[in-house]
Amino acid sequence: MLAESQNYTAKSNIWYAPDLRSRDGAPTPHSHPWDFESRILLGGYTEDRYVLTGGRVHPDLGVEHEQGTTNSVRRPIYHEVRELHTAPGATVTLMVCGQGERGKWAHLDPATGLTTPPERDPHFAARLRALNPHR
Repeated sequence: MLAESQNYTAKSNIWYAPDLRSRDGAPTPHSHPWDFESRILLGGYTEDRYVLTGGRVHPDLGVEHEQGTTNSVRRPIYHEVRELHTAPGATVTLMVCGQGERGKWAHLDPATGLTTPPERDPHFAARLRALNPHR
């Protein structure tokens, strides 16, 4: 964490792998409990986006984000980083998040338009500490 206040959070992300959450390769986009901007400092990535409107899914696939650009993501957008443009560890982003609501995010099934709230992972804290022992 670089900075944290009641109104925003700023953190750096070093990308070692795409943000794929499905074991079978099926799209599993997620939303966030806050609006955020991701400033691509090094490297880049390809993202698939989905907007759910009136029960219909509107995909925007293959959105490219290159070094020096900013990716703005609003709360209602579901997304998934599908591909890194660099070797693991060579894409770095600065993520600046607005105020959020705890638990106000979900996964989207693009085929059906159904959303699923997150399931609590009892091992998350230990896995996060293993990845980032400095926090």
